[in-house]
Amino acid sequence: MSRPVLDRLLQTPAVILRRTETAVDEYGNPEPVWADDVEIRVLLQQRIAREGDGGATETTVWVVYLPPEIEMDGWDRIRVDGEEWTLDGDGAPRQTAIDGLIHHREVRVRRVR
Repeated sequence: MSRPVLDRLLQTPAVILRRTETAVDEYGNPEPVWADDVEIRVLLQQRIAREGDGGATETTVWVVYLPPEIEMDGWDRIRVDGEEWTLDGDGAPRQTAIDGLIHHREVRVRRVR
């Protein structure tokens, strides 16, 4: 499938991190371990969602746009421009209106600090 517009938008290098196992910290608590899985190109965008009466509360939401062939679930992470992000749920496929094929995937993320 040709996707020239999508390819022009997905320009930021990123690495998908998959949860591989669970280690144990110094106190005996389980700690997940992530390993680099695949290098891709993405688009990371910031959205602002207003909540509460009159928009008194403001929440920043980040969305990563992925190529259609990349599937991610809530256990995965992504590293974009050297910063690690955790997923807010599974990646969602976005289909074209004309033929119903998956055009790209979107996933909401939070910065890991």
